[in-house]
Amino acid sequence: MSENYFKFDELRKVPDNQDCQSKKCRTETLALKSELNVMHHLHKNSPCATLIVNNSGDILDINPKAEKILSENNEELIDSNIFDLKLFNNNGHTIDLENILTSGDPFRFRLTQYIDCQLCSLKEGDIDAELIAIYLIDSVKEKNDKFQTSGATSEYIHRKKSEETLSSTNANLEAILESTADIIAARNLNGDITHYNKSFERLVKSLFGIEMKPGLNTLHYLSEEKRIYWENVLKFVVRNRERHHEIFIEEIDNDTRYYELVFNPIVVNDQVIGVAEFTRDITEFKKTEEDLRASQAELLTAQEIAQLGIYEWDLRDDSLTWSKHMYRMAGLDPDNFKGNLKETIQQVLHPDDRDRINKEIQEMIEEKETKNMEFRIIRQDGEERVWRSESEFILDENNNPIKCIGVHLDVTECNKAERALRSNLQFLETMLDTIPNPIFYKDRKGTYLGCNKAFSNQIFGLPKEQIAGKTLKDFPGHIPPDLVDVYAQKDKELIDNPGTQFYESKVKCADGTARDFLFNKATFYDANGRAKGLIGVMLDLTEQKKLEQQLLQSQKMEAIGILAGGIAHDFNNLLTAILGNSELMLKMVSEDNAIYEEINEIKNAANRAAALTNQLLAFSRRQALQKKNVNINDIVKNVSKMLHRLLGEDIDLISELAPDLKKVYVDSSQIEQVIINLAINARDAMPEGGTLFIQTDNVTLTEEDCKKMNFSSAGEYVRLAIQDSGEGIESDMLNQIFDPFFTTKGLRGTGLGLSVVYGIIKQHNGLINVDSEKEKGTRFISYLPVNTENPENSHHKTSQATVHEGNNEQVLVVEDDERVRNFIIKVLRKNNYKVFYAESAAEATKIFTSENREFILVFSDVVLPDRNGINLIEDFLSKKPDLKVILSSGYSDRKSQFHEIKEKGYAFLQKPFDIKDLLNTIQNVLS
Repeated sequence: MSENYFKFDELRKVPDNQDCQSKKCRTETLALKSELNVMHHLHKNSPCATLIVNNSGDILDINPKAEKILSENNEELIDSNIFDLKLFNNNGHTIDLENILTSGDPFRFRLTQYIDCQLCSLKEGDIDAELIAIYLIDSVKEKNDKFQTSGATSEYIHRKKSEETLSSTNANLEAILESTADIIAARNLNGDITHYNKSFERLVKSLFGIEMKPGLNTLHYLSEEKRIYWENVLKFVVRNRERHHEIFIEEIDNDTRYYELVFNPIVVNDQVIGVAEFTRDITEFKKTEEDLRASQAELLTAQEIAQLGIYEWDLRDDSLTWSKHMYRMAGLDPDNFKGNLKETIQQVLHPDDRDRINKEIQEMIEEKETKNMEFRIIRQDGEERVWRSESEFILDENNNPIKCIGVHLDVTECNKAERALRSNLQFLETMLDTIPNPIFYKDRKGTYLGCNKAFSNQIFGLPKEQIAGKTLKDFPGHIPPDLVDVYAQKDKELIDNPGTQFYESKVKCADGTARDFLFNKATFYDANGRAKGLIGVMLDLTEQKKLEQQLLQSQKMEAIGILAGGIAHDFNNLLTAILGNSELMLKMVSEDNAIYEEINEIKNAANRAAALTNQLLAFSRRQALQKKNVNINDIVKNVSKMLHRLLGEDIDLISELAPDLKKVYVDSSQIEQVIINLAINARDAMPEGGTLFIQTDNVTLTEEDCKKMNFSSAGEYVRLAIQDSGEGIESDMLNQIFDPFFTTKGLRGTGLGLSVVYGIIKQHNGLINVDSEKEKGTRFISYLPVNTENPENSHHKTSQATVHEGNNEQVLVVEDDERVRNFIIKVLRKNNYKVFYAESAAEATKIFTSENREFILVFSDVVLPDRNGINLIEDFLSKKPDLKVILSSGYSDRKSQFHEIKEKGYAFLQKPFDIKDLLNTIQNVLS
């Protein structure tokens, strides 16, 4: 040991009066020596290991604990250099002790494979000595030859002073005790605390909430039971002068802490003067120990669950050793175990697997390499199980196998699960292949992992096997390069932001068609919850988009039809007044009168307006149809004479009519209108002349046919085709051809001709399609349903017989439109009818009652401002059953309630009507 350092033994032998003559000096010296004895005792008996070295690595001092730890490899440590002891690991010599001394920062490192250390500088104040303390962290060697660090770090700080005085030595010892993390204290024989470090002070504060001071007896703050126990422990240490070890547990701030407590008697001049306490917090060690036990228990449980059995086979004598679990796996009693491989194979293996396993074992020995094997065994209770064997050879110096060590795993249930999984996968694959929607799945990089048949057949037209393992770039003929980048970016966005993704795109299919698809994609995950790839389902929206366009077209047509129906109603009222009054005026003047022609022109204009109104109603499908069973051929023949005049001499009319054509239930005049409108359109498309071809035949539309034509009702139809050899229609106009007011004729066209055709065919529950090619002509094909019920034609045209005058019959006219009402009143009064009139249902009821129900006829509008006309006349009929009624309306839609009127057998007169229609209808009803 270097000079002027901790010479505890010499200092303790210093005479009490040396260099100190006064009584005060001797008293102080005795006190310091007593203090030194206690401090020296604490230092020497401390369970913490400490070395003091200078910045060159020379060892200046160690305590007994450090000497014990290092004595196995070093006989003499004092005055040797720590680097010469080869205690450091490979990086030990790179530790800059001088730099650590200068910085003052602790440095943690490893001395040997199982000993951890920490360096700390001892520079303090004006002390010139440059010293470094090495604090050893104790290690424990377990029975299983594994080393584990206890987890308790001991920190010591020694200070060196040049003066060899009792007071400076005592100060150094106090610095050592204060700097350690362990809890140290000394008690006198009364149990009072005489010395303690800051760690002890903190513990007392945590346990009792009191401030520590010399002379305090901490045992008094314990419960009586604990106090008596600890007092007996101290008495035992003092009486027997023996070291005593205890473990105690305390709750501090709701945290359970474990402490290791060591008691040592303090002996001075062969007298016990007190007890030293060394306390160490071992909570983390305890937790580590508990975790280790739990981990070992879990490992044993896992081995049991995994059904692992360990075996060792010595090839030199064919001896076989099994672990305990192997016997349980085989259902064997160890006493009945054969103990060698050959007989064990005969005893345990399934007879059908023995030859194969013997052959595989022989091949392993010859090749000096083991391989995994799977085989069946028969347990002693007769149950058949499947084992999987994994093994390794131990070779001798000549590289020959002498031992085989391995494990057996019972994979019976696993194999069953695998078979079930394969079955489920087969089921899922079959189910996916039956789904008509294309389905695919990819990995994170966009490589196809698989797909269903719909995807492989519809999209690529390839077997599924030729798609797996490839990316979109491998199909340039199907996916344009610009879309490849778009799809790849979509895939990346979904992988980076797991969830679901929806978007629409047009895809070129294997049959060459471009179809609209909705992509519905979602991520799927691995066992760790990481996005592993994506799965996509494609929904073909092509037909749906067509239906949406048709729905929009239908809604547009419906809206325009409603508008047209409303306009037609108002026109009908106006035209009724115009036609009626013009006829009355014509009756008032002779034909040679100057204004006769002008009045007649007004009437003719009103008739043309009525025809236009009928066209609007036909388009809107709101006119009342006069249906009956007819043969379309008859209609074509009847209208052909008119067509020759309409078409002109430069257009040939050719008809090809099926002789066995089935009947349809239609309004003949409306179908005539269809043929005439289409013929006029064809004429205008052939200004240089050409051919108009009319064909009829019977057809049956299947569900597939209807799907192609976007029609809803399969069944038997009569087909009416009208084809011209004209200019044709541009393809981008075909979707608008039936729109009202759309025309390709410029100012010459009204845009209602084809709209009327469309409305009539639809009102007859039929279908009309158009096929056209520029400069090659246009073909309109109408399908009208065959009539299978043969209903009777219950609605007959109004008789056109000679008009008869009345015989002063009393008639009630109920009409809210003043112009129409006045016209009817004038006509009836001029023709010898006694007329009463009302403009509302309430007024009509009042008149009907006041006249004591003497009316023979009630003529009423269907739609009145305060009540429905049908309800009004039914009220009158309940009071006078023999009352005659006529209903009239300018509407032809549901407001006219034509179907209800027809069902109840009431007479109906559609507006506009003239004088003859009005009087003939009244005459027919009254007769």
